[in-house]
Amino acid sequence: GKSTLLRLLSGGLAPAAGEREVGETIVFGFLEQEPPKVNPDLKILDYIRDFAETVPATQAGGGSGDEWSNMKPEVILEKVGFPRIRQQQRCASLSGGELRRVHL
Repeated sequence: GKSTLLRLLSGGLAPAAGEREVGETIVFGFLEQEPPKVNPDLKILDYIRDFAETVPATQAGGGSGDEWSNMKPEVILEKVGFPRIRQQQRCASLSGGELRRVHL
């Protein structure tokens, strides 16, 4: 129920009836209940770089994207608690909570 509602509001799911109207300044962002699968052999930094190439910051829930789009992946990871030395670790070494932080 709650996940479906969030998908409807964010435009990830079309309503069965009626229509969805969103104001110009509204930006939706939420962390999916089921995170995307991660290649365990990738380094944490490489995973973020790959993600950044495919999903612009505005689509990733980063507001206007201005503050995130100019930020290097290394800095973004530091902001969510991964010092540069840890960014070279493989994704397989992450705990469940750490993996959720990477998805943030």
